Amino acid sequence: MNEEIFAEWMRRQGHRVFHTASSYWYDAGPRVLQAFPYHWLITPDEQEIRDLMLGHGIVALRYSTPLDFQNGMVSYHVTLRKPYELEMLRSQARNGVRRGLDHFKVQQISFERLATEGWVLQQDTLARQDRLRSMTQKEWERICRSAADLPGFEAWAAISNDELAGAVIICRIADVFNVPYAMSHSRFLADHVNNAVFFSVSREILGREGE
Repeated sequence: MNEEIFAEWMRRQGHRVFHTASSYWYDAGPRVLQAFPYHWLITPDEQEIRDLMLGHGIVALRYSTPLDFQNGMVSYHVTLRKPYELEMLRSQARNGVRRGLDHFKVQQISFERLATEGWVLQQDTLARQDRLRSMTQKEWERICRSAADLPGFEAWAAISNDELAGAVIICRIADVFNVPYAMSHSRFLADHVNNAVFFSVSREILGREGE
């Protein structure tokens, strides 16, 4: 998968997408552009920034840049590399994963199932984060269905008694896997559903032959 496929996913959702000298961008919010691929470290010059903001009525740009870049705020990326196994985790993390795997089966699911059954998880997650107004059920369904036939996109879920307890959307751009969406229901947090999902999916994708 390349960045053009990710751009197509954004367009299918109704986002505006722009391509500049340093990166790709989509409208992540009212008058806000987000650069992608997310892992790219870019250093757009003043003219590029000016053209984006004035040319499209933008008030803010979000992107990752090297630590020595003169503008911006210090932040970070969280990355995992292979090998990735349970024994590599600290004891508290290992225990959380083990408890999660005792309660849930983690497997790949269809985007159609995520579009329908997954909304309960996404809605509950947004409520916990006080972001309920940021997305509607219709928008969530479009996010999932827009990815269904695009190469590089996968949906994974933790399942208990045939009920989705937690899930993630992953997409591969070049040799990097990204997690644009992760969600879980609060009823399953005490059973470490998030530990189970993230460990299982991370181990699976990092352990693939030749990837």
